[in-house]
Amino acid sequence: WLPGKLVYVVNGRDNHIPDSMDIYIVNYDILSGNGDNGLSPTGQGLLALNPKTIACDESHYVKESRADRSKAVKTLLDGMEWCQLLTGTPLLNRPKELASPLDIIGQIKPVFGGTWKFLQRYTDPQNNGFGWDFSGASNLDELNEKLRANCYVRRTKEEVLTELPAKTRTQVPVIIDNRKEYEAASADVVSYAGKLATLDANFQASIANLPDDERKVAIRARAGDAEWKAMQAEVLVRINVLRRVAVKGKLAAVKEWLADFMESGEKLLVFAWHQDVIDQLAKEYNAPKITGETSLVKRDQYVQR
Repeated sequence: WLPGKLVYVVNGRDNHIPDSMDIYIVNYDILSGNGDNGLSPTGQGLLALNPKTIACDESHYVKESRADRSKAVKTLLDGMEWCQLLTGTPLLNRPKELASPLDIIGQIKPVFGGTWKFLQRYTDPQNNGFGWDFSGASNLDELNEKLRANCYVRRTKEEVLTELPAKTRTQVPVIIDNRKEYEAASADVVSYAGKLATLDANFQASIANLPDDERKVAIRARAGDAEWKAMQAEVLVRINVLRRVAVKGKLAAVKEWLADFMESGEKLLVFAWHQDVIDQLAKEYNAPKITGETSLVKRDQYVQR
């Protein structure tokens, strides 16, 4: 769309962000992190670039004003003349989730009189004796009219269907929340696999000059050796440990993604490797599950559901 422009993807490990680029791409985790490229008190890298305009994709990630990523985006956008928030996840029935995005783009005060007035007018607030509950909705026609008149454009899938490809495949990178545990498990796998590789190299060197018949006998004997079999099996055990550590670190991010998707009201199939993960997600979302243990009768019932 913008040929000839210089694009730079900001990495969390960057020590310096070049200031000679036209466009910078950064994810929310780096933006709200504590590194030199974030917006923490010690990380002023992005602010120093003095950006002229910002587009926040998947902007439903900033719908909670108290979240670090929302605070970071607001800091970056503060006083900026141009900014856009983009999302394919509609907000269906909780106007309070619009308060943070409207504040971020500088519209909550001039259009709605501030966050408090917005919440009082459009969330059907209820005082439960402990504080205010803003999870409701009220005056939606008026809210819709004000949004569309000032700062909101919505295009439905039907309106842009001709522009959509038949199928899109997208990988969604997530930040795992157990990095140290994962790196330790990963290092263990690499170390053990390296040990086996060294043993195998030594064995191959030891039989390299043997006659063919003797070499084949040695290879068969080694293949049947109980200790060697156990060592090879141990590699698979450690790899499975690593996979379990990985899914443990990703699960919170996956649940967050699922919660955002479910706002759309569309159906979703979720695939997982580990049985306990499938059980956990099925129970949490009251969803039918199909595994190798599911009978044909129940499988058909679940598919129909």
